[in-house]
Amino acid sequence: MIGSTRRGTRVNRFKRKKKSRKWAVAGLAAALLVLVFVGYEHMPREFPNGPQMTGDGATGGGALPESPPPSRVVLLAPLSGVFAEEGEMFRNGTELAWDELKKQGVGAELVVHDGAGDAAELVDFVRKQAEDPATILIVGHEPVETLSAILPICSSHELPVVVPANSHQSLVGQPWVIPLVSSDASEGGFAAALAGRWAGGKAVAALYEPGTYGEILLGGFREEAEKDGLKFHEAACPADDATALEMALVSVLAKEPSVIWLAGAPTWGARVVDLLADKGFRGRLLAPPCYADVYVEDLFGKVLDSLYVLRPFSPPRTEAAEAGRFAASFRERFWKEPDQNAVAACDAFQWIGEAFRNGQLTRRSMRDYFALYDSPERAHAGIGGAVFFDSEGRTQRIMRVAAYREGRLQPVDDP
Repeated sequence: MIGSTRRGTRVNRFKRKKKSRKWAVAGLAAALLVLVFVGYEHMPREFPNGPQMTGDGATGGGALPESPPPSRVVLLAPLSGVFAEEGEMFRNGTELAWDELKKQGVGAELVVHDGAGDAAELVDFVRKQAEDPATILIVGHEPVETLSAILPICSSHELPVVVPANSHQSLVGQPWVIPLVSSDASEGGFAAALAGRWAGGKAVAALYEPGTYGEILLGGFREEAEKDGLKFHEAACPADDATALEMALVSVLAKEPSVIWLAGAPTWGARVVDLLADKGFRGRLLAPPCYADVYVEDLFGKVLDSLYVLRPFSPPRTEAAEAGRFAASFRERFWKEPDQNAVAACDAFQWIGEAFRNGQLTRRSMRDYFALYDSPERAHAGIGGAVFFDSEGRTQRIMRVAAYREGRLQPVDDP
């Protein structure tokens, strides 16, 4: 047998005088190998900053351990149904931004899921994502009814949800929800400041839809008006009660307002403005951001020239060059003009990409990264405007105004 004691003894008879350094070195090497082996066997199996050895790999046999899966970001958007056009725009903006992030070295995985399908299927999908530690963030470009079904699941698993364009008041104050637009109450406040400036001392009115949403919009308007010393006339306008609605509008129009704030949902607003137009109102109508393109042309045809809609996403003049590059890239790739949904997507995913490049690879660190933008001086500047979170964690974003021109809502400077 090779290396037996008997054969080794026979060899040493011929070299007894040179009892070797060679053998001493060999013995030392063997001892080192034993120490290394023993040390390895007693080494802890978990490494905080690298992959863990499992199965056969832990004992030196079998296949090499697999690398951990890449971090995953999930996009939920309505890719079917009544809001499919908006959802498709958002997805297109996401794809454009994500491709750029990949060029910059972001190696995370993006999963896109239709949020307008079966409600039970969506909840099941979100639950599986929440239970999978590879999923570190969900981007939810969804109506509040959909968000309300999935947010409790995400919060219970401490999975952050970025909400790029939904301002619903229920999203405020939830620790694992990151809205990127101001709340409904903040929209009302901005509307009051704008209406006061537009009116220039003339009468202002606020018509509101009875119910939670309308009253929140009205409350924000009222609070800001009190701060600014703006006097205005308010009236509840129940669209399902023709007599009460008629009386409310007659009462308000008697004050001859030059600006009216429509504090309610688009379907309610359509009924109200039809009656206002029939009664000869020719002033400005100011509406919240939920008055999207899909509604305006079909429901507000009588007042297209006088309707102005608040918009959280409009390329600001100071960033026109960057916004122009984005628009040019979007047109080249998708053969259409980007709308506010595409801009919202681009801004959200650029922010997420910055977090990845800064090493935020866990759910908690990703959430905490957004909170670093906590003042106007430390605002995140996207092509749709600057965003920051105030001392109470509320989202602050400057609103802009859009009007229906050339077949779609477009930003206007100062109508």
